[in-house]
Amino acid sequence: RAPPGLYRIGDQAAVIASIAGDGIAIALASGRAAAAAWMAGRPGFQADFARRARRPVRIASGLRLFAERSGAARLLLPMLGRFPALIGTAMRMTRIGGY
Repeated sequence: RAPPGLYRIGDQAAVIASIAGDGIAIALASGRAAAAAWMAGRPGFQADFARRARRPVRIASGLRLFAERSGAARLLLPMLGRFPALIGTAMRMTRIGGY
């Protein structure tokens, strides 16, 4: 939430777990979306961007929590070795920016 006329961008718009590696793209996407909203006179930028970010942030947070659990590496690394496409899938599911 933000007061009218305040456009939160970058980490103020959405913070994603570092494991997702999408922080810079979020900053770029939120800045671009805020500029477009401001130029179009659309006051709902913050709520729109929050909806756009909600699912990827939740997925990245879940992946981070799983990766931090003791013993997760013993399960995760062999699984990724057998199914490397999972890395690309996880990456696509945690993207907000589109860059």
